[in-house]
This record gives sequence, structure tokens and C-alpha cells, in this order.
Amino acid sequence: GRVSIEMKDDELQASIRKQLTDFFAIADEEGIRVHHIKPHGALYNDIARNERLANLFLFAIADYLPARILYVPYGSAIADLAEKSGVGVWYEAFADRNYNSDLSLVSRKEDNCLITDHEKMKEHVMRILKEQKVLSIEGDLVSLKADTFCMHGDTPNAEILLKKLVTALGQEQIEIGI
Repeated sequence: GRVSIEMKDDELQASIRKQLTDFFAIADEEGIRVHHIKPHGALYNDIARNERLANLFLFAIADYLPARILYVPYGSAIADLAEKSGVGVWYEAFADRNYNSDLSLVSRKEDNCLITDHEKMKEHVMRILKEQKVLSIEGDLVSLKADTFCMHGDTPNAEILLKKLVTALGQEQIEIGI
């Protein structure tokens, strides 16, 4: 989830491996080809900032690489380490989240953490795609590359916002895959 959990290194790696083992067993059983690996929630944010945790994560998922792409935040510790070790990465940005100037996401405890207006979301995504920049809540234009975008399902009106965003991107002749 969205809360960091302190764990011993070996316990964290065992947990990650167990989750992936179970996930891939189900995918194999269903005949589903897994394209990428994306850490979730607090772990995603923790390995973006913490090189030691990023190394632990890469070691834990090594058996599933290089056959899959790793989704990572641009300019993060995990991105740098993955690229240096030859792991294929796609930079991920968030369509429905505001950013701080250090490229961290605005805390969910803050009122301005989410982007819930479809016009603002369109501007946000288009700026990232066309200019490779994001407008931080501090008013800074910060470099941000993205190969893929995340939209949280629990964002208010997420389905409507996503449909409008897909339409807007299509009008700009931006090809997307869902």
C-alpha cells in the first residue's frame, strides 16, 4: 500500500519474490504474457529515493529480468541502477498526480495531491509528452520524461478522466496503448 513498512532486507526480498512467484504462476496458468514489472505504492516511492532499497529490489526481481521491462520514475535511484545493470526501463509519470520540484509526488495528505480536472490533466500530460517537463506545485518547470503514464483507479471520476484524456491524446495524433 501507501505506507512504508520497515522490514529486514532478507524479509523484503523474500516478500517481493513470493509475490512475483505467485503472480507469475497465475499469469502462466491463464496464458498471460507479462510485459513489465512495476513496484507498487510506498515501495515504488522508497526505491525511487533509496539506493540501498533499489539494489535490494533489483536483486529480488532478477529472475524475471531481462524478459520484462521495469517501470520506474524518471531520475530516480531505481532508474539509474537498473539502467547501469542493463535492465530495460520505461519511465513512468502520473497523469492524475501533482509533482514537487524534486519530482516526488505531492503527499496524499495535501489537498493539491490529485489532478481531478480533465483540462488540467490534459495540460499536465501534454506538457510531459511534448516538452518533457512537468509544472511543479512550486511553479517550477522540471525535466520529466515518460514512456508510460499511470492513472489511479481510486482517483475521483478516474474512468471519466481517463476517457477524456484518451480522446484528447487521439485528437493530438498521439498513439496510445491501454
